[in-house]
Amino acid sequence: RMAADADVVLDLADKDQICSVMDQIKPDIVINPAAYTQVDKAEDEHELAAAINSEAPGVFAELCKKNNSLLIHYSTDYVFNGKGSIPFNENDPVNPINVYGKTKLEGELAIQAVDCDHLIFRTCWVYDAYGRNFLNAILDRARKMDALKVVDDQIGTPTWAGFIAGVTRGVLEQNVVNHKAHDSGNRLYNLRPDGHCSWHDFASYFIDIAKEKESLTVKTIAAVASSEFPSKAKRPCWSVLDNSKLKKEFGLALGDWQTYAARCMEQVYSEKN
Repeated sequence: RMAADADVVLDLADKDQICSVMDQIKPDIVINPAAYTQVDKAEDEHELAAAINSEAPGVFAELCKKNNSLLIHYSTDYVFNGKGSIPFNENDPVNPINVYGKTKLEGELAIQAVDCDHLIFRTCWVYDAYGRNFLNAILDRARKMDALKVVDDQIGTPTWAGFIAGVTRGVLEQNVVNHKAHDSGNRLYNLRPDGHCSWHDFASYFIDIAKEKESLTVKTIAAVASSEFPSKAKRPCWSVLDNSKLKKEFGLALGDWQTYAARCMEQVYSEKN
């Protein structure tokens, strides 16, 4: 679900509602950050995941083309199979290994097929101070448990939602409608900070920050293999995206993931206080 304005909430599984609201508002820019993101449940709820991740982006694209609007859409590292040791660039072959990744890829292709004015940003390992995500789940456990186990054989780049919003704003401020990359039709970009780590590295980093702010119960954080946490959906082992195209074409300086993790933690504790 996505807020269209202060009074309207869109159900992205409802094509008719999307059309009705878009026809009423006729926005100049549509930013679609919403998705069906419950990776394991998507294996059983394929139709719902497809409606939100695959079909809704195509509907937005058609309406944006009709209204001469710009569509900004967010995709995922899960369009890749997670095999390798070199960051994936925008032109690398895609091969998703779970339903979530497949439906997100279908959403990309639906937008590209319509060919409205658009930008697609692939991002990865998104977290925030708010809502249900890895950071908040680990902090909650660190306040209740003596020992934690976190996988260390999945590698990617933690990407703060605030960072994504900031980069999106920076791109928009450059009048992207007239940008050479936009005009060329090559409108797909990897969006993530610099650096990469394992989930264990990420958890250890922000728990160390949290220990300076509050008294935590956790004493140890063990690094374990993914096999210790069996899941219905396969996860890619290597999720590092090459962000050089975004830097070069928009002239953006992107800091490392640790910088943004620290900023997010500042937000966590400013809210607590």
